[in-house]
Amino acid sequence: MTTLYIYERKFIKILIIFLLFHHVVNSMESSIEMQNDSVHSLNPINFRELINILGQDSMKGRPTDGRIGNKAAMVIAERLADYGILPGLNGSYFQNIPLHEISVLPESEFKIVCNDTYDFELSEDYIVSSTGMMSYLPRPLDIVFAGFGIFAPEFDYNDYQNIDVSGKVVVLLNGEPFSEELEYFNGIYPTIYSNFQTKAKQALARGAKACIILLSEKDLRFKPWANMLLEYSLPEMTLAQTASDILTIIMPFDKANHIIDYMGVIVDQNEFGFTEFVDNNLSKASFTFKGKYADKTFLAPNVVGFIKGRGENVKDEYLLLSAHYDHLGIGIPVDGDSIYNGVLDNAMGVSALLELSRMLNLFADNLNRNIIIVFTTAEERGLLGSIYYAQNPIVPLYKTIANLNIDGIAFIDNFNSIFGVGADFSELQDIIIKVTESNNLYLEELPFELSKVGAFNRSDQTIFAQAGIPSMLVMEGTDYANVSHEFGFYRLYDYMVNVYHSPFDDLNYMINYDAAMQHVDFLLNLSIELINLEIIPEWYEGSPYEIERLRTRAERR
Repeated sequence: MTTLYIYERKFIKILIIFLLFHHVVNSMESSIEMQNDSVHSLNPINFRELINILGQDSMKGRPTDGRIGNKAAMVIAERLADYGILPGLNGSYFQNIPLHEISVLPESEFKIVCNDTYDFELSEDYIVSSTGMMSYLPRPLDIVFAGFGIFAPEFDYNDYQNIDVSGKVVVLLNGEPFSEELEYFNGIYPTIYSNFQTKAKQALARGAKACIILLSEKDLRFKPWANMLLEYSLPEMTLAQTASDILTIIMPFDKANHIIDYMGVIVDQNEFGFTEFVDNNLSKASFTFKGKYADKTFLAPNVVGFIKGRGENVKDEYLLLSAHYDHLGIGIPVDGDSIYNGVLDNAMGVSALLELSRMLNLFADNLNRNIIIVFTTAEERGLLGSIYYAQNPIVPLYKTIANLNIDGIAFIDNFNSIFGVGADFSELQDIIIKVTESNNLYLEELPFELSKVGAFNRSDQTIFAQAGIPSMLVMEGTDYANVSHEFGFYRLYDYMVNVYHSPFDDLNYMINYDAAMQHVDFLLNLSIELINLEIIPEWYEGSPYEIERLRTRAERR
């Protein structure tokens, strides 16, 4: 981490504190005035009470562990029952999911042999992104360098074109080819090809036994090694029955540069990361990994409720509303706090969905479709709850007209604009525009940086979309009622840099509950609009999810 980078962060943090002080004064004067009549129909006391229950330390961060985390599931099920919402599974609210958890133990042995033998220590030198279901590779395997490990035909790019990696270990550079042109790998913004998982799948598809992904200096400035250790401190988790993956090791470039030199690879990097490489194929190196593991299998539940529409023209179709209730549990202490409470992510979203469900159940006499409400588990562990639901749906996928996923609720200020993340894939875009206009709001275009980073792919809505269901995540926009765009940016920056996935996402973090209730009210109006549509939304032609929708209809699945 450079000295300049440290000073930049300190300056921004001081600026955030200064702006927060002024915001509190202004917000106290205007918050009451900003509530409209429709917000009053919601119950902000219910909303805050449940956030306080789910976010308290006694919940231990709502881990997906088959034990402590189930306490939150019980609270949600009790609320659904109190609100008169029917259980979704033959008298039960719980869709139990068999999960498998794997911990890599420090005594695992990782060696690379070239001109010398190099031993690497877990956490100090490397982390394991995926165990490949407890890989044990004691016999030396040849190491092959494959650039960025990308096959992207739309950009006429293939790192594997002249390389045979079958039965070998692939060394890859993190990121993707350097570009300043949006038409080529989206310029300086990352595409899906920069994901660890995408690189690992490309290597697995070509028969590789393992892959090692090297981090650039830029990667470690953006996310220091200590933060990487925090992110990967939890055990690997998968569905108990899942396709095998590939052993994927992540390590800083400087831990392997002597091996790269020995192999005759020359790598250049700049402020944006790795830029160019040349592979001279000078010498071979070999790899062994004697993995030692601890593992367990257990059950954790999705919580599922059902609201039957009772309008005059009820159809045998369903709106799917979802929010994940899990978080990260107890982890590495930060400033003496080891409980990762997950208040914004996603106790607020769960509370919003419960309040939304309560209101929809009250309106059921005017609803012409049914509603499935799913509180997913293990979202933080790889979207596993939504994956399981998509494989084992409570109602047929082809009868599920749309999904509204809730992952985060407005916390900065009342807003004049909305983001419909993923709406532009389908006719949901027309519907959300109609509802924003009727609520005196407007649909703001998602910033290019967010859309190309993959905002749509970071929560459960992407899994429901892959199952063929038109899906979106609704976020508040950046046109605020009482504060500037710059202030909102600094609050978001503060949250993402200093709070997100840390013990500081707790009940002490400042939340504008007026803004939160405005967000819930908008979701209520949007849900009612979807439930009473004459014609259901379809994917736009050419959408990557269109074919799956056609398939589920043809199979009546």
